[in-house]
Amino acid sequence: MNQDEGQTSFEENQYEYHDTIHSSPYGQSESELRIFVEDTNEIEEDFHSNHDHVNLDSAIPLHGSSLSDHNRGKQEPTSSWKRHWRYYVAVLVSLCAVIIGLSVEIWLLNRRSDVILDQRWSDNPSFAPSSIPSSVPSLSSVPTTELEGYVPNVSTLRNQIICGYQGWFTFPGDGASINRWKHWFSHPNDPSEENLDVDMYPHMDEYDDEDLMESNMHHKDGTKVKFFSSVRPNVVKKHFEWMRDYGISGVFHMRFMQDIDIPRNYEWKTQVMRNVRAAAESTGRVFAVSYNIAGKLDDSVLDSMKNDWINLVDKEQVTRSGRYIHHNGLPVLRIYGIGFKAIIPRIRLLEAPPRYRVFLIGGVPAGWRDLTDDSREDLEWSGIYESLDGIHPWHVGRWASLEGFESYFKTRIAYDATLCEELGILYMPTMWPGFSWHNMNRKKREENSFEAIPATPINSIPRLGGKFMWSQAYRYVGADSINTIWMAQFDEVDEGTAIFKVARAEHELPAQDGEGEIPRDFYLRLCGWAQRMMLRKIELTEMMPITASDYCLDC
Repeated sequence: MNQDEGQTSFEENQYEYHDTIHSSPYGQSESELRIFVEDTNEIEEDFHSNHDHVNLDSAIPLHGSSLSDHNRGKQEPTSSWKRHWRYYVAVLVSLCAVIIGLSVEIWLLNRRSDVILDQRWSDNPSFAPSSIPSSVPSLSSVPTTELEGYVPNVSTLRNQIICGYQGWFTFPGDGASINRWKHWFSHPNDPSEENLDVDMYPHMDEYDDEDLMESNMHHKDGTKVKFFSSVRPNVVKKHFEWMRDYGISGVFHMRFMQDIDIPRNYEWKTQVMRNVRAAAESTGRVFAVSYNIAGKLDDSVLDSMKNDWINLVDKEQVTRSGRYIHHNGLPVLRIYGIGFKAIIPRIRLLEAPPRYRVFLIGGVPAGWRDLTDDSREDLEWSGIYESLDGIHPWHVGRWASLEGFESYFKTRIAYDATLCEELGILYMPTMWPGFSWHNMNRKKREENSFEAIPATPINSIPRLGGKFMWSQAYRYVGADSINTIWMAQFDEVDEGTAIFKVARAEHELPAQDGEGEIPRDFYLRLCGWAQRMMLRKIELTEMMPITASDYCLDC
């Protein structure tokens, strides 16, 4: 990975340098970030369900003494049943009709509420269905929609798992203004095995052939290895279709500030964002911008980011999209890099004009709460962190085993979440499936781009067949002070955290797990089940609801 994408060594800080922006004013320091805060343009969504109700007045026929009864004169006394049998029958029929009608109405209400549950999801957990499915999905070669009809709520982050989305892959001739290989290979024009940067190879069969480019690498059967480009709209759309099919809410799309002032870089990155917006709108997913101010940047990056956000709001009109996610009535914006030792030393959050205000989430160091480890230690940073609307510590690489996570959760994450709850700040921990950046660091070691980069094996932090990721989902969903989760990441194959469809076997190139073959879509499914658990559609369970053996390998 190149420094212009903002990555540093694993030893220095195992974080992805990606995104942030905010609201409450806090004043200290030299640089000014004038973009963020509240919003006068609150978005409200009304959800209406129209139901056909039984009209009780018309359901029971009007009746009375018939004209013939009055004209009969005196007759033998008859029983009440004989005289009014039509009346009783009519009443009985009407009551049956009412009961049937109400039963149908109740069924319709239950069915409709099941379908629109996630559209109407609010802070009230009573929207959660009371019935809990107990069975796991049956084997199928067709992607199972884990959340049937699930349309994520665009007006809140609450009870949502949002994926990080890089969208940074290119190849020469894909239409991008940079016209080069990007992120697949370390060399811009030599797509050979010795230059391979990724540890995971995507499953390519579902992409259109015109969106793929052959490399100089070969499969074992002699065919050339192909790669996709995120600049192609159908590639991004396919990713969002998978999110829809597996019940995943949507993405924070990474927007790196490194060299974005160069026109070709700006156009390339903005085209991918347009693809993300179009895909979210066509599939009913949500999206938001996530800035990254990491890398070799100076204080001018803050002004550049301010101007870029103004362009995105005014020219691209991203916040006017019906699928741009809001929270507390404001468009959500995340800025990664606030408070890290390795990044600009000063930052100042000032109130922005109403049109550009946002719900600001800070991508912050893991040591933000006590100003330790990777966080800057100046006391003023406590005030800066607490002025944010949301806190998102980057946790990738912070533990390497199930036991390590349990310890880290109890000693760090639980305290972080409690403090944020007390301060009224949204807390969003990072969930990740495993880690591997063998190929990327192999090349960097050869070029001496960084000092003392250790040799890292492939799958250096194993996925454990999904247990590594599910243990995090279980703890996060079970914590009262955690209501939003960042899934790292949808398409990050450079660092081996991707959850999208990848090659399932060794003969298809680097595998996604060190434990042998698993279904290509397994981690999409697992993320979808974590979302179900967060929506209370399944019970909180420490045991994974699915395993690799539940699904066919060729799915």
